[in-house]
Amino acid sequence: YLYGSYPSLSGSGSVYAFDVEEMIKTLDNPGQFQIDSLDRGVKSPFFTTGRAVTNADFARVPIDDINPAISIAADYGILQENRPANQFTYGVPLGTKRAPVGTGGNLRDLSAAPTDWLNLKGPGATTSDLTPTFQWQFAPGWEDVKEVNLFVSTFDKGEGLLPWDKVVDLSDSALLPGFSETQKRQLLSKPWNGYDDFNPNRILTATWKKDTGKWYGHDGITPLDQPLNDPANTSTNFTLPRSLTAGQNYNFAVEAVSNSGAVTKDLGQFKTIPPGSNSPFSSVSVLTHGFTLLPNQSGIPDSFFQMANKIATVSGNTPENSGLIMRYDKPTGNWIPIDLQGREITNLTGGLKTSESNYLSTLANNLKAGVVIDGKEIKYLNQNKPLVLLTEWSLDRESVIPDVGFSEGAADAIFASLVQLDLALGGKVGEYENNELKRLYDSQGKLIRQQGDLFNSPLHFMGFSRGTVVNSEIVQRLGTFFPQAGGTSMANRDLQMTTIDPHDFYQPSLNLKLPNFLSTNFSDFYEPKVQVWNNVTFADNYYQTVANPNGLTATPNGRALGLLPQEELNKNPKPAGLNFPTVKGDPLGQADREILLGTRGGEPGREYSRIGFTKDDRVGGTHTRAFGWYAGTVDLGLEKVKVEYPHVEASENPQEINDILSEKGNSELSDPNNRAAKDWYDNANGEGVNDGWFLSVLGGGKEERQYSKTGRVPVSFDNTLSAGMRGDYAVPTLFNGNFDQFIRNRSGAEELGRNAISKEIPG
Repeated sequence: YLYGSYPSLSGSGSVYAFDVEEMIKTLDNPGQFQIDSLDRGVKSPFFTTGRAVTNADFARVPIDDINPAISIAADYGILQENRPANQFTYGVPLGTKRAPVGTGGNLRDLSAAPTDWLNLKGPGATTSDLTPTFQWQFAPGWEDVKEVNLFVSTFDKGEGLLPWDKVVDLSDSALLPGFSETQKRQLLSKPWNGYDDFNPNRILTATWKKDTGKWYGHDGITPLDQPLNDPANTSTNFTLPRSLTAGQNYNFAVEAVSNSGAVTKDLGQFKTIPPGSNSPFSSVSVLTHGFTLLPNQSGIPDSFFQMANKIATVSGNTPENSGLIMRYDKPTGNWIPIDLQGREITNLTGGLKTSESNYLSTLANNLKAGVVIDGKEIKYLNQNKPLVLLTEWSLDRESVIPDVGFSEGAADAIFASLVQLDLALGGKVGEYENNELKRLYDSQGKLIRQQGDLFNSPLHFMGFSRGTVVNSEIVQRLGTFFPQAGGTSMANRDLQMTTIDPHDFYQPSLNLKLPNFLSTNFSDFYEPKVQVWNNVTFADNYYQTVANPNGLTATPNGRALGLLPQEELNKNPKPAGLNFPTVKGDPLGQADREILLGTRGGEPGREYSRIGFTKDDRVGGTHTRAFGWYAGTVDLGLEKVKVEYPHVEASENPQEINDILSEKGNSELSDPNNRAAKDWYDNANGEGVNDGWFLSVLGGGKEERQYSKTGRVPVSFDNTLSAGMRGDYAVPTLFNGNFDQFIRNRSGAEELGRNAISKEIPG
């Protein structure tokens, strides 16, 4: 800070305090500030129509008039003016909290006062405590403060950490065209201590007041509860009342105001680390993409690589502490280890091709023993490290072929590859004694299967769009053949299934005519419906229903689990696969955590729709935005996501993660017909913390899960839609072995369109 003395013959001199960092920011970014035609700043009571500041203005306009935030304790200016008569009255504005510090003496020299009379003590650089206690201390002689402000955010200073961060320019005519600055201010901000706070939903905005000895929320009125199991909150410590998401970077600031009016603040950063694990892998995450019309070279959308990288690096991004990503190699059913840039880690594969007979055993042995990377020994098993598996079912167009069976066929193949990997990591078939096979079947005639390190670890299946069907079918197979998968016993296992905008139903509007295809009917893939099977320990679902299913749109809707859209229920005769198991008339298999992100007008829940989930752009915008919403809970620092839906070129226009109130001015998201849309993330879960991925094992919120009171669907339930398409069991011995999986009674144009995409059959 910069301090200056102002002597007075009357003996009432003052000390002025200025924020040097704000000065630098103003000089570096003059265009972010405004003055009017008479050089008056925005805080002047006489301010009129503004214009952007230029470098030339610094030669004649006081810098603290240009940026009032510079005046920490120096708010002294024109109170009244008569410009024609050149008469001005100067003074301290009424009600200001930034007045100069009165000394009652005639100052001609200023002794150096400590500029760092507030020192941060905690949390440290990393913490495993997801409700950390923030601690600080005051320098001797400065303990008597009248106010303390604490701010916590995923955003840094200048980006939304502080209430006075100017993250939008209200004078920008391109921002909410037709709105006045007052209207923009009301929509995009909330007042805080005289500032327009464009991020009022930051993780924490709290104020301690000396006169009550209590902490208050953003409004300065609502008291914040004292912690139950931590020391009481005081003027020098505060315990966060809600859990943070693990594996994330956070920023915080403490600002203190002394009784004399002196103001100081200090900034800090920390990272939350995930909880410890005794499992072979701390978690195995399986990410499955959906409908991908024109895939990239790998067949896996960039957005899934983004998410995988974040999950793999929850404990750090160096080889020593980061986890491992492997992508599916469909021709061989093997898995290829890759680094954060997507390159194969040949140290683990020995440089072998996936088609070589000893590829998988070499990979498994190196995972068990560890390898040397860049001169350092790197181990993966039993190191509290996660494994992320990226599946692929797009390169042969199977994710878009408008016919039945391809999602289940993909699931069948991927499940087999997972079993193969688990066997390589210590799994066995049969019972052994002294390494000799004793028997293959138990007393009931069932094949004996012993899990390896893959299935002995917590499992988390995350699927988007039609990828939710693939994951659901994999999970059913796991429950059928490996009911204990997700742990070493039924007591400690965890198998989470996350569905993002599940699309597995009839939507008439998706009977499309696409360029280069004669007629393409994507309205119904006759999918086996996504279920919450009875081997799932936690199911969470995030979906939207913005598109009119009978209108003119190419936007798929999602659905609530356990329930089906009316268009599906209207089918006559009712397909066998829609006879969901019920208890007392209530369908089984409802999600434990379910959020309707938004819906169309006239539908239940419209009033709770969130920004970006109220209007249909007719090309899948709200569908992909559901993925962006969840991705923003995996990586709280994520600004944009490359979804590549419905084709790879879509990533050229990545979607914004809208975790700050000021994003309501985004023209792509704002809806002129629904300005009252809710925030992207719930106010109580500001900036995406404490929701979505937080509820996973790695996210740290497993113990905060709440569970549905409805039961699960038995894995023995055959969810194959049509009875004529079913195999010998709910999970068939050989999927589509009788070649009965195909859509009947298609028109000639639809048949030609289907074959133009692919002539393949599933299974």
